[in-house]
Amino acid sequence: KKEFWKTWHNNIDKISEEENNKFYMQEYYKNVLLKLNPKEIVKELAGYGNNIVLLCYEDKEAFCHRHLVATWLEKKLQIKVPEIAIDKNANIQVLSRNSKYVNEFNEIMKEIDIAEELER
Repeated sequence: KKEFWKTWHNNIDKISEEENNKFYMQEYYKNVLLKLNPKEIVKELAGYGNNIVLLCYEDKEAFCHRHLVATWLEKKLQIKVPEIAIDKNANIQVLSRNSKYVNEFNEIMKEIDIAEELER
């Protein structure tokens, strides 16, 4: 969603990176991922074949929505979404995802899910 992305982007270097990224994660979960069915997403992606990749240009350590989507899919479907890199010889290396964002996003999802449940 462009509006909360613009807010996040405009806040770079104006507020702490931690606070700004938390804002983005909360908004991304509430306004994007909560509106999606993870089973349907995986089913749709499976229609393209077995080797689906979430691709982004950010470095593996950088804050990125790719990490959020992977974490969401792992939590909601109890599946593994590996972080990979491909070297110059086209060899695939499995990497570990930045646990800082994984842990924080898992907490955010938990808090929002509880709040959503209480509202029902």
